[in-house]
This record gives sequence, C-alpha cells and structure tokens, in this order.
Amino acid sequence: VNVGSAEEAYRRGATAFAKLAADYPNNPEYADGESAALQSIGLILRKRGKDSEAIVCYERVTAIIEGLAKGGDVEKRVNLAGVRGILGSFYLDAKQFDKAEAHLAGSQRDLTALVRESPENMETLGALAGAHFLLGEFRVTQARNEEATTAYALAVECQLKVVARSGTTPESLGNLAVFR
Repeated sequence: VNVGSAEEAYRRGATAFAKLAADYPNNPEYADGESAALQSIGLILRKRGKDSEAIVCYERVTAIIEGLAKGGDVEKRVNLAGVRGILGSFYLDAKQFDKAEAHLAGSQRDLTALVRESPENMETLGALAGAHFLLGEFRVTQARNEEATTAYALAVECQLKVVARSGTTPESLGNLAVFR
C-alpha cells in the first residue's frame, strides 16, 4: 500500500462517516469516525508536504471534536486538547504564529483544567507535559525565552509527577531531565 492509496481510502472513509453523521446526528460514533479518518488524512498530507491542506483537515477535526466534547466527556476533551496541540504545531511550522499560539495555549489551558478535575489521571498529566513543552517551543521561536523556560519547567514538573506516580525512573524523561 502506498501513501496515495492510504490517503484515498481514508478520504472514502471520511466521506462515508460524514454522510452517516449527517443522517444520524444522535449517534456520535459516526462523527468520531469522520474525525479519526480526517486526522489520518491530515497526517498523510503533512508527511507529503501539503501543510495548508493538512491544516484544513485539522481545522475540520477540531470543529467535529468540539461538538463531541460539548457533552463533557473527558476522553473527547483530552482528544480535543491534543488535536489543538497538533494543529498549533502545524501553524507553527507554517509560520502562522498568532494561530499557533492560540491553539497551543488553548491545548495547555484545556489540559490544565482536566488535570485540576482529575489529578490522578496520568495520561492527561502526561499530555499536559507535552502541551507545556510545545508552548515552550513556540515561545523560543518568538524569542520569549523567560516564558519558554517557565513552560519547559512546567513540562518537567508534570512529567516528574507522572514518573513518581508510575514508579518509572527520571531517566525516562530523556531530554526533559536536563531542565530539572
């Protein structure tokens, strides 16, 4: 299977799920299926150097998941924050800095709220570490070094909590351990 064939298969899947979601709006599984297919298409497009098309895909994914997350489902809210982070990194690479910051900060804000609601959820805490790190990366590109340092420190703090609660070693942090 080549990348073009995979992209076409995902496009057919996204189209089918979009039709099902429109025909059966009370069944969120169809919108979820469309979202998953579009995420795959976006990643394929990105890998193929079609960044503007990948951004369009992820904007659609964001809209779909925002609708799904309105019910308060934690998994959907975590997914939405993750998608915002990915979209923010796409915008960062495209040098659309205002949009990058909006999505990256939104991801961090959403995950912070989720961690406050469920501090024992290690998956969410790990995702928050990633959001802090991405926001730090963004701030470095803007020569906002103090803010970047703060974001990196928060990333390490979150990751250390994950390590402490999971029983793994700090060395599992890799490059983040340098900031300790």
